Parts: sequence; C-alpha cells; structure tokens
Amino acid sequence: MRVFISHSFADKAKFDDLCFAFEPQGITPWNTEEIAAGETLREELRSAIEACVVCVFIATRNSLTSGWCQAEIGAFWGAGKPVVVYLGDHGLKGEELPKQFQPDKWAATTREVVEATKRHLREATEPGLIGKRPANAFWLGHDLARAIRLAKFEYHDRSELDLDLRQALHHMEELGLVAPDARALLLSALRTHRTGAVLSEEEREQFITSIARAKNALGDRFARLQPQFRGYPTIEAQDRLQ
Repeated sequence: MRVFISHSFADKAKFDDLCFAFEPQGITPWNTEEIAAGETLREELRSAIEACVVCVFIATRNSLTSGWCQAEIGAFWGAGKPVVVYLGDHGLKGEELPKQFQPDKWAATTREVVEATKRHLREATEPGLIGKRPANAFWLGHDLARAIRLAKFEYHDRSELDLDLRQALHHMEELGLVAPDARALLLSALRTHRTGAVLSEEEREQFITSIARAKNALGDRFARLQPQFRGYPTIEAQDRLQ
C-alpha cells in the first residue's frame, strides 16, 4: 500500500522531510520521479491516485494556488479516499483551505501526519474482513441496538444486557476491527453493569449514551471502510421496529 503526497514543487524541502519521517515506519510515498520517459504526468497521477490508499496534502500558500495540487486532493476526495491535511506554513488558517477539508482535523507536525497515515493504512486492511464476515457485522449492530433498548426499557433484565455487551465485543474481535474508543466505551459500560449498583436516572442516561456512542462510532467506521455495506442497522431503524 502506497501513500500519495500532494505538494507544490516549491515545497520540496517539506516533502523530503515528510519522506524521511515515513521511512522508519516502512511507508513508501509515491513521487513524480517514478514517471518514465514518454509517459504523461496526467496519466501517471491518475494511476497513482487509484493505487494509493491515502493522500497527504502539504498545505502551504504555494500548494493552495497550485492547480495540480487542487486536482490531486479533489480526485482523492471524490474517490472517497482519506486526505490528511498537513499545515506546512506557520500562520496558515483553516478558512484558507479548500472548503471540503475545512471541517476536518488537521495535522500540525510530521508526527501527527505519520500517526494519521498509519491509522488510515491500518484501516485499509479491514474492509476485506468485514466482507468475509457479514454475519458478525450484522450481529454487532443488532446486539448493540438491543443493549440500548434493554438499558432504556428493561434494565432489570441484567443477564440479557450483559450477554449483548459481551457478544458485541466478541463480534468486534471476530471482525478484527481496530476501534479502541468504541471498545473502551463498551468495556466501561460492561464494568458498570456488573457492579450491580442501582443507577440514578442521570447515571443510567450516561450508561445508555456510552453504548450509543460506541455503536455510532462503529457505524461510522463501517461507512468509511465499506460504503456499500448495508448489514449494520442504525439505531433509528431499530426504533422503527419497536
């Protein structure tokens, strides 16, 4: 899996610094030096965009006025592939970025770029697992929706709620999903449930919210990894079945 670095040729020093930071991680960026004589830049860039998993955009005042850079990041965005925005100029403000990337979280250091890129590369290996285990993906959503319903309306049924939370964690493991935040929320909810303590209304709302947040985070992960996947029921869809 390759990484595409969109940058202005005027910012080659920043490009080289980023390549140097990637090297110890075993990440090999694609660059224009790989273009063979007689081949067009347009065609090679199209091939690179198709082959690369993630794009890192070195946002500088040079790249923001580069038609090539705008075409590159636009192509990745249009293809539904992640774009890591690296603020390469001091004082560059979010409102100066292309509109589709303004709401995103941007990276301000090479370390942040490397960590974000590694995460996207790791996630790129997950869609195949989801496709091979659709039953696990479906039952993960089902068990979490059921856990929310039990926590709202049948909290006295403690054994069933405990089972649903444990099964949800099991399905995450079977899928190989890397979702530390969602897993931490579910484990915390399971620990709270197993204390057997009587929760106040506020505490129970927090308990339900933690499960819902985990479910929604996993749903978002599915949507990013495999947009065509339709086996994960939403909370809204489950509510309509009540």
